[in-house]
Amino acid sequence: MNRNIFSAWYCLAVLGLCLVVYFAMMPFLGALRAQGAFGFMGLLGFLPVFWFVVFRKEMTDERDLAFLRRAFLIGMSNGFAVIATVNSALVARFAFLGIQTVPLNLVWVPLLCGVFVAALTASVALLLLYYKGETADKEHGF
Repeated sequence: MNRNIFSAWYCLAVLGLCLVVYFAMMPFLGALRAQGAFGFMGLLGFLPVFWFVVFRKEMTDERDLAFLRRAFLIGMSNGFAVIATVNSALVARFAFLGIQTVPLNLVWVPLLCGVFVAALTASVALLLLYYKGETADKEHGF
């Protein structure tokens, strides 16, 4: 398996684990306390270990790097858009209600949403780029 495809599936598996644990804990702990399940997103920090230890002998060509750059750009732009949108929605809500301070438990929610959306869209974009690239290669006989 290519290291980029493995990275995409690994990110999707970690995000799925976060959602499964969150929805499993929510009936017992409530929605606010169950948000601790998103701490499993720390498992994304093991991606460099897979890149440089497990797949160290695999060579990366220009096509792989181009796909990785495109997916990273798509993911980060969507993530930053979500962060900006959620921040502006929170600011507008609290300004409209006349509240002078933002509760601390809502400070990290935009960042969590942005990282989640960035990892999700980058992984899906990477898988789609590889899928479309493989079908295009098969059509042309390469």
